[in-house]
Amino acid sequence: MPSASPSVRPGSPADDAYVLTAFRRMWIEIGIPEGDLVPDFDARTRAHIDDARARLDLRSFIAEADGAPVGCAMAQRFAGLYPDVVADSHRKWGYVWGVWVAPEHRRRGVARALVEAAVEALRAAGYTRCVLHASKMGRNVYEGLGFDATTELKLDLAPEGGADAATGGGPRGADA
Repeated sequence: MPSASPSVRPGSPADDAYVLTAFRRMWIEIGIPEGDLVPDFDARTRAHIDDARARLDLRSFIAEADGAPVGCAMAQRFAGLYPDVVADSHRKWGYVWGVWVAPEHRRRGVARALVEAAVEALRAAGYTRCVLHASKMGRNVYEGLGFDATTELKLDLAPEGGADAATGGGPRGADA
């Protein structure tokens, strides 16, 4: 059993290697075989983090126990699925992604604390809504924080039991 209760702190670029490792573990734990992750997973993830930090107000959050990282979450401006044509005063959405907690620290409120920190940072920066896509494992955590199911609909196009079956389908990264 872990000895210390984890605390959450803002992350920095020095934490990116941990975030990358956690993001990979997240996908594997929700059912994506490691062989189905792209060969340049690390490079793509690093490029996304660098781009989001430069253009999308990316913030990372790290949970630590006994001086070591045990979880993380990312928050950034929602890049959208279509052109951003509505003024920020009406619609400035944040997006939380990459929430992951080491198995030995789960069910202790760590994910909740990470998401609370991410949401509060978005709120303080003037965001008007926070969006995330939940894995089946994380859904109860997010609903407990007040996230509502939305009008998003999906249609699985892969054969039954196909590529998206493990994550519940949706666009790439939708269940992250």
